[in-house]
Amino acid sequence: MRLLGALLLGVLALLAFGPAGLALTGQVTLDAFPKDSSVPLAPGTFVPPLLPAYLLGKDPLGGDLLVQVLGGLRRSITAGAAALALAMLIGIPLGLLAGQTSGAASRLVLRLAAWQTPFPPLVLALLGIGVSVAIIPTARPASAGTVLMVIMIGLSRWPGDATLICRAIRHETRQPYADAARLLGVPEAGILVRHILPNAIAPALALVWTNAGLCIADEAILSYAGAGFSPARPSLGTLIRLGQSQDFAAQPLWLLLPCLLLTLVLAGVWLMANAAGRPR
Repeated sequence: MRLLGALLLGVLALLAFGPAGLALTGQVTLDAFPKDSSVPLAPGTFVPPLLPAYLLGKDPLGGDLLVQVLGGLRRSITAGAAALALAMLIGIPLGLLAGQTSGAASRLVLRLAAWQTPFPPLVLALLGIGVSVAIIPTARPASAGTVLMVIMIGLSRWPGDATLICRAIRHETRQPYADAARLLGVPEAGILVRHILPNAIAPALALVWTNAGLCIADEAILSYAGAGFSPARPSLGTLIRLGQSQDFAAQPLWLLLPCLLLTLVLAGVWLMANAAGRPR
């Protein structure tokens, strides 16, 4: 299962970040696609697939489907990884703090996580995006919406990291090997680094892969709702929204292909999470 997940994610990463994918999608946006003058376009028509210059076809605006989906795949993975990194940067240190101590700091961390956990992360992300857009002036960079989306996803996902890390640390701290190390005079910091953390790696790895899938799914949903990537530089969620619109109804690949790629990404991440969470 781990091999299958790694193979699937490796192929997708090669498509998104490999030399061919980067060369094909570099410096290209929806408003600046190369035009093929040999294929005249009437209003509302599509270029069919399997043409030499456009393997998967293109839309009346000149948008190449292959360019769009490879760029969208790269943006979805990058945004999900950035949101995951932010969630881990907040959640893991707070989880270690709560797991190693039992004072006011530990209670505060767990109380904050408990208060935030009942609220769906997507609702919190949308609320934060809405409030920020209302406060920030309208004259802001086009990438500000994407950065804001990534930050809000990360801020909405840290409680799961903190809670699981705290539970794993507390569980391992009560194990007989930890008590034996204390009797031998090993400092608490040494017990944490040499004994507790290595035994907490399995649930931590499963948590990382699980949250990676959740962050990628969050980005796709927010972009699908119009709160993330714009049509000028779309992610897979944006492409799914465009593929459902009336303008793209004549070309099913514009909907099916980004849906398929998003499904494959989430399937690969789930396989890795499932394999990482199995006891060895």
